[in-house]
Amino acid sequence: MPYPGPGEGPTVTVLLDPVISVTPARFHWQIWVNHSGTEGEFEHGDTEMAAEDYSGEGFLPAELVQALRAPLGRTLHRLDGEGAPVPLELALPAEHFDTQVHRWQFDDMAKLYATEHLGTQRRVVLRDLARRAHPDNPDWHERWEAIAAASELAPARVPERDTRPQARHFQKLPHTSIPVMCRPAGRGAGRDAMRLALGSGHGVMLWHIEGHATRGCQDSCEDLHAGVARLLGQVGSVTELPDVLRHIRQDISRGRSDRRWAEPLALLYDDPRRPLPPEDTMPADSP
Repeated sequence: MPYPGPGEGPTVTVLLDPVISVTPARFHWQIWVNHSGTEGEFEHGDTEMAAEDYSGEGFLPAELVQALRAPLGRTLHRLDGEGAPVPLELALPAEHFDTQVHRWQFDDMAKLYATEHLGTQRRVVLRDLARRAHPDNPDWHERWEAIAAASELAPARVPERDTRPQARHFQKLPHTSIPVMCRPAGRGAGRDAMRLALGSGHGVMLWHIEGHATRGCQDSCEDLHAGVARLLGQVGSVTELPDVLRHIRQDISRGRSDRRWAEPLALLYDDPRRPLPPEDTMPADSP
């Protein structure tokens, strides 16, 4: 099931906006519906804000599922209709990319009767909240155009084994390669690698949200990289990747132990042709 591009169907996007200068991190949130998307412009009529909460001091990450359960459930139910479940995008700062979004559970999710993880029920992807300030970044658009047209995708292990992340490595990666990390994106070398990947315009990336942060790679890392290589070898287009990953998560939930290497994977799928709402649509932080 290909991921919809501009004019190919709706997506639901949850913006998690961090409250400034608060520790531990707290978020305000908005739920947006993107009906069609546009090339390089966020046009009125293509999008709607379905719900928001900018009250008080925001929500801790552990509180987000409960806060979003009713408004997000209503929005998804309205858009699912009789067709396939619509994709769900979470836009948040890169330092929080290890948020376990695909493991969220909504007990009362309409139409989807089993109490399962969100990532087994629909396509779940992450987006970089910071890119809403730079929707016309040429490197991002150039890389996306190339990877969207490619019929063969190749994984690129980042950072390279036993090395520190280097900007030139990410800049020189082929436009049809997908960076893959066997480590989390929010700390250590993984955080540096993610920052460099985003800065080099990469719009698709896979990483292990609970992988090793500082020590050298283990056998489980090799299993993950080998599994991703097999996975990408079976994908005919990058638009298939979110749904293929969903099917793998379904298999894992049904007891396919040979696919457990993929369960902790998170997916960045950040299409510049469907820009996030610009910052001037966001309410100011509460005092």
